[in-house]
Amino acid sequence: MDSTDNSNVIEVGDFRIARKAGRYWPGKHCLQNGDCLHKRLTFDEHGNIVTCDDCGKQIDPAWALKYILDDYSHEFEKLRAREHELQERTSKSIVLIAARKVEDAWRKHDTVPTCPHCSRGIFPTDHFGSTQVSKRMEQLRREREAESKRTGQ
Repeated sequence: MDSTDNSNVIEVGDFRIARKAGRYWPGKHCLQNGDCLHKRLTFDEHGNIVTCDDCGKQIDPAWALKYILDDYSHEFEKLRAREHELQERTSKSIVLIAARKVEDAWRKHDTVPTCPHCSRGIFPTDHFGSTQVSKRMEQLRREREAESKRTGQ
């Protein structure tokens, strides 16, 4: 077994289980014939016996473990994909939220948003966003200003 292949390794808490592909898979015939998928299993701890609750057949415990690990791995990958999708949606939503806040501020009849630095009003006719500055340059400028405020220079 290649221990560096992480695609066949499942970690559940402190347990680390590596799967090795083999040619023998007890119970595979049930899946091919459509008899039973053995989705509901009962584990008898005293006799180390696994039985399927649906068809009543005794299942090999090693096969049951592999079956559960395969299912766990599949569900974990779905969860990881959902998390990635949620992160993408959140990153897109931040831009939309900021745009909505600016738009809502300009829709007010008696107030306008203000510049956070000089506290002067910003009107839509001021061409907000028509000029841009490098993010890195602005971060460095702000860090330099914050440092000069701390040191009193």
